Amino acid sequence: MEKAFFQRVWDKFVWATDYSARSQSLTQEQKKLLEWFDGGSKTDAGVRVNSDATLSYAAAWRCINLLSQDLAKLPFNMYKRSKQGKKIAFYHPAHYLMKSKPNGWMTPYVFRQTLTRHALLKGNGYARIIRNGAAQPTQLKLIANPDYVQIKMVDDEIYYDVNEVLPDGKLASYVLHADDMFHLKGPSMNGIEGMSMITYHRETLGLGMAAKKTAERFYGRGSNFSGFIKMPEGKKLDSTEQVDRLSKSWTDKYRGLHKSWSTPVLEDGATFVPVTMPLKDAQFLESRQYSGIEVCQIYGVPPHKIYDLSRATFSNIEHQSIEYVGDSLLPHVTNWEQEIKEKLLREDEKAFDPGTGKSTYYPKFNLGVLLRGDSKTRAEFYSSAVQNGWMNRNQVAALEDYDQDIPGGDKYTIQLNMQELKNVGHEQPE
Repeated sequence: MEKAFFQRVWDKFVWATDYSARSQSLTQEQKKLLEWFDGGSKTDAGVRVNSDATLSYAAAWRCINLLSQDLAKLPFNMYKRSKQGKKIAFYHPAHYLMKSKPNGWMTPYVFRQTLTRHALLKGNGYARIIRNGAAQPTQLKLIANPDYVQIKMVDDEIYYDVNEVLPDGKLASYVLHADDMFHLKGPSMNGIEGMSMITYHRETLGLGMAAKKTAERFYGRGSNFSGFIKMPEGKKLDSTEQVDRLSKSWTDKYRGLHKSWSTPVLEDGATFVPVTMPLKDAQFLESRQYSGIEVCQIYGVPPHKIYDLSRATFSNIEHQSIEYVGDSLLPHVTNWEQEIKEKLLREDEKAFDPGTGKSTYYPKFNLGVLLRGDSKTRAEFYSSAVQNGWMNRNQVAALEDYDQDIPGGDKYTIQLNMQELKNVGHEQPE
């Protein structure tokens, strides 16, 4: 089995080696394979961009890590609707998988974070759904690399052709129907497969990485003083040996970061001619900063979230944080909720309930934890909610992680002095 698998890989690689000549006829699978062997396609800026290179770029790492961590830490519950209202469905299998244990080796936080990171980085995140005899989900087994999966459409049905390396190092090949694959998609052109941000924004990412490498090489290899040596007229070095000796002596004394900006001693009438180093130029610094902002634009993250506070103020930072939740994180939360409902609920659980006018079960991430204000703001909010009768005291205690055992805390109350405007000034009947 292993020999056959590697033979298929090698055959595809050999066929696709002449990328420039065959690029128009390569399938998506062959392009992925070629890039895997080649270490990523080279950009116009001269750097190769692949998953590892993208994660080593600080702005991209921060955006991907921020979104995946924030989604992973959100409280989750599966709810059941009824005529009396909604209640947490503690014993529903999907509630257990998403809140307690998705599989035998991952916590819910790690599972959600990893799957979201796959979708942000490669456009797709996959987990195999294991079901019991009642068609209820019992495990969500993460597929470690989205590149292991190829999507096929057969008779208007979606199937997933998987060739993966298991955690124990063994190879496994199997085909899954869409009902048995938890598929978290990124932005898509066909609604079936997500688009890789690396593929579509390779040049933008490559430009930022190239600027980073330029700075690294300058400080690591350059003789970091702001000029060069000019010999006086009529004086010159007589031989290549003298040039090499001077060059070596100069390199040994002044090359490297720890020797930057040291003072050279000149002899025989030589003069020091100052020059402007490009890494000191405002344009170079601005280009590096702008590269980070472009990565934010790709992932829809406000610049202050990657610690670029150049345009943030004390007056707008709170509103920018609220915008981040609504504009950046909420689309990913909605994507998760809809995939959970579609793949982890049976048809009878998704069915329309005439009593409520909505489906019986539904998943919900609580974004409120990211929008909590300071203690004073929360106290004013809770006070208004309790006094106006749309929250009770035990609900407030639950939101603040206090014990919900307040005597009479489940009762809803309003202020007695509130009355209709038409009754103001008139005595109320007893």
